[in-house]
Amino acid sequence: MNDHYDLSRMIDEKLLFTVLQPIISVKKKTVIGIEALSRGIDEKNKDVIPPVILFKQASKNIADLIKLDRACREDALTKFKLIRKDHEGLILFINVESAILNSVGPSDHILNMVNRLGIKPHEVILEINESKTPKTDALYDFSRRYKEYGFMIALDDVGSGFSNLNRIPLLNPNIIKIDRFLVTDIDKNYYKQEVFKSLVNLSSSIGALVVAEGVETYEEAITVTELGLDMIQGYLISKPVDCKITSHEIQSTIFELTGRYKKHIRESNAFKKVFLDKIKLVASEIIEQLSGSCTDDIENLMKDIIMNKQNFECIYVLDEAGIQISDTVFHPDYRLKNNNLLFSPASKGADHSLKRYYYHLMSSQNNLYISEDYLSMATGDLCRTVSEVYRDKNNELKIVCIDFFAEKFSPCY
Repeated sequence: MNDHYDLSRMIDEKLLFTVLQPIISVKKKTVIGIEALSRGIDEKNKDVIPPVILFKQASKNIADLIKLDRACREDALTKFKLIRKDHEGLILFINVESAILNSVGPSDHILNMVNRLGIKPHEVILEINESKTPKTDALYDFSRRYKEYGFMIALDDVGSGFSNLNRIPLLNPNIIKIDRFLVTDIDKNYYKQEVFKSLVNLSSSIGALVVAEGVETYEEAITVTELGLDMIQGYLISKPVDCKITSHEIQSTIFELTGRYKKHIRESNAFKKVFLDKIKLVASEIIEQLSGSCTDDIENLMKDIIMNKQNFECIYVLDEAGIQISDTVFHPDYRLKNNNLLFSPASKGADHSLKRYYYHLMSSQNNLYISEDYLSMATGDLCRTVSEVYRDKNNELKIVCIDFFAEKFSPCY
């Protein structure tokens, strides 16, 4: 493939073309939008030229970049005009090369192009990669101007590279597209799941919808759906295609995905019920043993208890005020990270009153609390804490706290 192309000639001779990648709604079980993706044709050998190569060359000259960006957008809108009559309600996602926003200033070029082609602004979502725009003012002015015209604005590739998350609430976009970096293998990566969940929560708080890009497996699709989003884009649904955006293969994939997701929800709910029953049983067994003891005896008793519980990381006991009254008793097979000064187990006298497993438990009507996964300040590992209230043989209120290894947190003990 060449290192240099005559971009002006390529544009003039119509050597650019557009492919479309469907974006689906899992809940609606249908294609709700398409992203227009531009390609070039090498006139010498007829090879397809990826857009990254074309725009990298054009970026060396702002005039070339503006001309290429507008030519790609016009081709995409022209193609959309041809297919929209057969797909009522379909939305076009179209990229805007954000690097040009500082140069073109206030411009109605996109609005004029849409009007000329007979397309309604509300049918078009303008995708902006905000990390390529050095000036926030230019990005804000463009976004505000085109939202007033009736277009929707999407921030693209959020969660990758140098994305400035502070711009999300500033711009208040209609759509946030989460980059494939966060999506790839998200079903196997707790940290990606937590970042993804945070972006979904942020989007929800400002009234924006979320699209997951680069979804390639059913497991990724199910995970991102469970984490709160509805729209999916990626090779699992379809590679970029010429025009068949609702083919039998795409509909079959959507049907398979929704079926798998329903099955996942049923199995997950059943798992949670069994899990909760197991947790209650284990906690009640421990409390039965602890409630017959006094403070001086509980550490030895906890050592006996944890010896036979492979999924336990540690056990400790608090008083009614949230003050730890026992040492932290670890499973004998566990090895602390002694070389990390940030993490160390709490000892007698430690105040846990600001920990969720204390104040949520004490402020609720329930005697049992189960935390979400979190990073243990005792060990530096992911864990969950189960806390439960009981009374010892002197009728004093106590709270037993059991830390489980998160990766082993299952109903099978």
